[in-house]
Amino acid sequence: MKTYLQLIRWPNLIVIAYCMYVLRYALLIPLLQTRGITPVLSDFHFFLIVLSCMLTAAAGYIVNDIYDRAIDKINKPERIIVGEKIGVRSAENLYLVMNLAAIIMGIYVSYSINLRSLSLLFPLVAGILYFYSSTYKTILLFGNLLVAVLSALIPFTVVLFDLPLIYQKFKPFMGSSHLNFNLVIFAFIAYSVFAFLISFFRELIKDIEDFEGDRAFGKNTFPVTFGTTWSKIIALVILIMLMFSIGYVTFKYLRDPISIMYIIGLVIAPLGYLAVMLLKARNASDFSYISRITKIIMIMGITYALVLDNLILKF
Repeated sequence: MKTYLQLIRWPNLIVIAYCMYVLRYALLIPLLQTRGITPVLSDFHFFLIVLSCMLTAAAGYIVNDIYDRAIDKINKPERIIVGEKIGVRSAENLYLVMNLAAIIMGIYVSYSINLRSLSLLFPLVAGILYFYSSTYKTILLFGNLLVAVLSALIPFTVVLFDLPLIYQKFKPFMGSSHLNFNLVIFAFIAYSVFAFLISFFRELIKDIEDFEGDRAFGKNTFPVTFGTTWSKIIALVILIMLMFSIGYVTFKYLRDPISIMYIIGLVIAPLGYLAVMLLKARNASDFSYISRITKIIMIMGITYALVLDNLILKF
């Protein structure tokens, strides 16, 4: 069991569930309640959406390990699972079962709430993750951007199913009461941009970490093509963009002292620490450390929604 949990990267799956639940129950629902609105999507349907996202991500990790077996013998020989601890056929079967379960759940929810077009999202993401592992990740920067976009989609999925149902229910009142969801949409766009930038940064760092194996197999990653120095410069630029964008939103829209202290202390300052560590980084272990710290910062950014909930969302 432990080996299978390692294969599907269970900590990452927990982060996905944590992100979606925190953003719905600590950000979306409180924002709606300030307008006298309750969500239409049931807790059970939301649970199925979260579970579907987790299974899709798990399947993506499995197929990535299947295709990266040879490269991982150089980059991560001690962490190889597929072909060593679990047979390739068993991994392929598990990949198919997880994807099928995720797609069935997604289609069931979409049809149950009469948003049938959203059912296409689940096989589409599964297909993208497959082609990412088999093809797209070898295209310069395209694979990095694709993962960053899918990461940005996770927080946005929280409103993707809720808001259309709410809009349908309250549409007759929107004109007369000046009811709109602009603040809700802005909040989730901000989280999606945060997820995109920090995921894009982390993908570049992981490519630098895997430089030796990627170069040996002729992979067209940014570090292999342009060198690790330029890769560090691009990663540093992304960090600076992230720090300034978070700072701008914080001081323009979140003026309360608690928000300012939280974001500066637990998000912006750690990002600055990452910038210093990035400048000092020389070997794979350094970049692995940066990658781990990046994940912690992602979690702290998500957790800020709990602070917003307690502050009664004063913007």
